[in-house]
Amino acid sequence: MLIAAALFAVLTSLVDTFVGTSGTPVGGPIDTFPGADLPFGMVQWSPDTPSQNAGGGYEYSDREITGFSLTHLSGPGCSVFGDFAILPAVGPIPNDPSSLRQPFSHTNEISAPGWYAVSLGTPAIRTELSVTQRTGIGRFTFPGTTQANLFFNGASNQAGVTNAHVEIEGNEGLSGSASSGFFCGMPDRYSVYFAARFNRPFRQSGSYAGGRGAWVSFDTTHRNDVVAKIGLSFVSVAGARANLAAEGKSWDVIEVRNRATERWSAMLRRITVTGGSQAERRTFYTALYHVLLHPNLISDATGNYAGFDGRVHRARAGHAEYANFSDWDIYRTEVPLLALLVPQETSDMMQSLVDAARQEDGWLPRWALVNGPTSVMGGDSVDAVIAGAYAFGARDFDARSALAAMVKGASTTAGPPGQGWYVPRWELEDRYLSDGFVVNTHTTSVSPGPNGASETLEYAFDDFGIARLADALHDRRIYAEFMRRSANWMRLFDGASRSIEPRDGTLTYSFTPTSTTENGQSGFQEGNAAQYTWMVPHDLRDLITAMGGPRAAGAKLDEFFTQINAGQDKPYAW
Repeated sequence: MLIAAALFAVLTSLVDTFVGTSGTPVGGPIDTFPGADLPFGMVQWSPDTPSQNAGGGYEYSDREITGFSLTHLSGPGCSVFGDFAILPAVGPIPNDPSSLRQPFSHTNEISAPGWYAVSLGTPAIRTELSVTQRTGIGRFTFPGTTQANLFFNGASNQAGVTNAHVEIEGNEGLSGSASSGFFCGMPDRYSVYFAARFNRPFRQSGSYAGGRGAWVSFDTTHRNDVVAKIGLSFVSVAGARANLAAEGKSWDVIEVRNRATERWSAMLRRITVTGGSQAERRTFYTALYHVLLHPNLISDATGNYAGFDGRVHRARAGHAEYANFSDWDIYRTEVPLLALLVPQETSDMMQSLVDAARQEDGWLPRWALVNGPTSVMGGDSVDAVIAGAYAFGARDFDARSALAAMVKGASTTAGPPGQGWYVPRWELEDRYLSDGFVVNTHTTSVSPGPNGASETLEYAFDDFGIARLADALHDRRIYAEFMRRSANWMRLFDGASRSIEPRDGTLTYSFTPTSTTENGQSGFQEGNAAQYTWMVPHDLRDLITAMGGPRAAGAKLDEFFTQINAGQDKPYAW
């Protein structure tokens, strides 16, 4: 028992939260963040730097911090979040506090699951951060001064804000709101709110940037530490206060950190590994840690949450509502793993998608951010997300309503009035329903150029997900129809090249297997034919047969893996 306890205690020490925080490795930026978070938590209190890797907010090679903001997204690829950045500083209040930066060094920086600490400036200000699910606690240890300041920037979101306001409440609190969105240039919107309290009254305060920011000042000549507790909500300031009252009971940052460590340890030990090197175990648990960051809790401690219809709803008793589903990125492996590890949380995540569909006249959201769809990337991957979760054991959700919404999105070419961009499958009109493939003319906001071939492959796999869920729910009619459609990848298979190829409107193949043009206009999103030919995971037997059998397919794979991470314009692994 002592050995087992010791093994579990060191699991958090095997997580390197700085992995993925630099934009210089092979393959480009990964956009992770090193700050304090809990599994699927609402708050991600993490440092931001001037280069601001998208979503993560932190570039490891930077040497200045612009603030510690409360919301972050790990690995999104487009600017998002970074709400309510807080920065400590000493001395006179500058004319434009929003441009403040503080130098730091990695030698004075510590990060672990649920915990972040760093020293800023000279003389040093020590910042220590931890979190609960919906709140953050920060201890700022200043040098002795009559002007120890904390600056609250309500307009710090990476993607910009449509409005922001920070309100000073007496001499012990602040609150505020901001509205943002614009993910990858899309028209999504969300609002976020905070409420802050301090362990002692501030001596002075003021606003800046027309009320979009505020500052508070303390005298630390006799007592150096200032502790701030902050509640977050996507519903209202009242919701943020309720979250703070429910979860922010302690003023002891170390006590909160220890609880966060215990929570992470309990989650990480759901998978134990033996053997291998210390470096390999660190790689494993760091990857598992990142898997457990998203999707995120969106409902307040009261159960209230902001719906996709712009109204406030309440989660089912004993359950929670979740947001931030990067479906195109997570359906292959992450969601099935979550279903195995955390079936109840994953079930609530799937119910959250069903709830979103109910609030939007039966339309499932694609790449949902907070309480709105962004509809970025190809395919209709929310179908595969739901079907994968159900297949791997997360079943405590309204699967029949989910199936009905999946079928609607896979069969309808017109979306909600005035929201054509919302349609889950915006290329159905390009002959997928009639001829079984998408004509190679599609262009997305995040991947210029036609992607008809990859879109067809995505739809075929999504149809397979619908079929399998229908089969599990004993709906033979839907099962038969969508299993037939799942074979649509064959419409693009060119017997001469033995590869998947785009088709133009005359049913002829458009490109050769390895060709690409500038801007990725190969018919495939972020890849090419040599790479996408293998994207038939639900029908590999027939794919291998079409290639000429196992020997021919094996030779093709051997050639394919002669280079790794070759890029989207090379006929090798990427």
